[in-house]
Amino acid sequence: MATKAWSNVELDSHKTPPTKSLKHLAIYLRQTHDWGIMYWRSEPVTSLPKVPYVPMKFDDSLPVIPPPAHLHQLITHIDAAHANELRQRCSTTGYGCCLAGGVAAYRSCTQSICAQSSMEAELIAANAAAKVTKYLRFILHELGYTQTEPTPIYKDNDSVIKIVNHSQPTDCSRHVEIRYLHFNIGD
Repeated sequence: MATKAWSNVELDSHKTPPTKSLKHLAIYLRQTHDWGIMYWRSEPVTSLPKVPYVPMKFDDSLPVIPPPAHLHQLITHIDAAHANELRQRCSTTGYGCCLAGGVAAYRSCTQSICAQSSMEAELIAANAAAKVTKYLRFILHELGYTQTEPTPIYKDNDSVIKIVNHSQPTDCSRHVEIRYLHFNIGD
């Protein structure tokens, strides 16, 4: 009975079967078992037990991202995959906001609209991440950790970087809805 109920939910929601998703998750975890989040402090705490420090090994093919300037600097990483949802061809947004060497906020979700280009999908992702980053800056200010310098936002799409830095659309981006260009990511 439970199996039948699950398959009805699955057909109604138009999502991939859970076994396929779990298989992909298992493969990902197996391939990245030596990855991790490294939290650190500016000063050691003597009351904590001694644990051997094993430095992380990074893949040389990955781009080098500069470390934060100080312990309380907020950094945001953004990416999007264009039209990777097979049924409706919607894109996927992914972002992570890092603080003190670990992820403070993250999200990975299917975008609610169908982007017409990879640049538009990346711009939608940048817009969503910028809103969360702005909110986190406000929360950090309320907690007494005011961000005095701009928050670095790492993005891998040159078109989006140019649009954001110039605060104006290009000839190739006129089709992008105004709601994604109106929110000033540079604030």
